[in-house]
Amino acid sequence: MTFGFSWPDDGTDDIYFALRVRRAVAWGAVGLGSDDMPGALYLMIYENHDGDDVNFSPRLSEGHYEPQYHGDIHVERMPGTTINKKDMLFVGRCTNCLNWPSFHGQGGNIKRG
Repeated sequence: MTFGFSWPDDGTDDIYFALRVRRAVAWGAVGLGSDDMPGALYLMIYENHDGDDVNFSPRLSEGHYEPQYHGDIHVERMPGTTINKKDMLFVGRCTNCLNWPSFHGQGGNIKRG
């Protein structure tokens, strides 16, 4: 799995990211913004039903169990998203991934360093 993100200095709060996962493992995800699983934002990808495209699923974790889909995270699919015989690659721009809701006092955020 490979993950990278950038935060441009253009005055917006958008972040750009790319997540590449081997198709042999079926799905992959990266957790952001929390010191522990509860409250983390997960960026998850997997192949679609037909096996010819990549699905993106933003998820939030409420505890130490499977994160649930969170439809309030806005991600735009960018050019470069693709699937081939070995890999899935999702390239996206998120317009509201800097802060997300708190679950039992454990929300998350991304801050510039």
